Amino acid sequence: MKIAAVIPAYNVESTIGDVIRDVSLFADEIIVVDDGSTDNTFSVARMAMATVVAHRHNKGYGKALQSGFLLALTTYHDIVVTIDGDGQHDPYEIPRLVSPILLGKADVVLGSRFLTKNTVPLYRKIGIKIITKLFNWKSPLKVTDAQCGFRAYHRSVIERLNLSDDGMGASIEILDRIKDMNVRVVEVPVSCKYEHKHISPKAIKHGFSVLWKC
Repeated sequence: MKIAAVIPAYNVESTIGDVIRDVSLFADEIIVVDDGSTDNTFSVARMAMATVVAHRHNKGYGKALQSGFLLALTTYHDIVVTIDGDGQHDPYEIPRLVSPILLGKADVVLGSRFLTKNTVPLYRKIGIKIITKLFNWKSPLKVTDAQCGFRAYHRSVIERLNLSDDGMGASIEILDRIKDMNVRVVEVPVSCKYEHKHISPKAIKHGFSVLWKC
């Protein structure tokens, strides 16, 4: 099966090159969606030999996923992996994500930061736990981490997602979509690395936008 990696990217010139280099060990094509960056993210990604989709203006995480998914479908990949461009996720864990799909045991694989030991900043941990509990409360699909962006999807799932949320709420929207599909979903443990340990206005805005989606 052919694997495409979709990397939403915004002002990550310092990390995107290394992420592309490592992801290329496990993916047949790397699609970077430069979501209106004001730094050299676009140039660095192109120099690293990724396929780059450029948004003229910052449109949001969900819109970046939509652009990446569309290109992955038109280039006929069987599995699509989503991974952040800031170095937060470990590309060497991609085989763990795609393995259940390759073995015919799953259609969607969700990375979970809470199935293994991770040093998640307290404010993030609390926020993620609240969002996850709210999602699980109303959904028959039960997960341990509703917000992790490190995921793998079979092509047939991507074809049916039909996303509309342009922002960070897309992570919840995807779960809402797949719970209504007759698909097999599993979670696997993934590691996560955080550079920023303290809460920021951006993080607060992010949290409220996702809570609204729940």
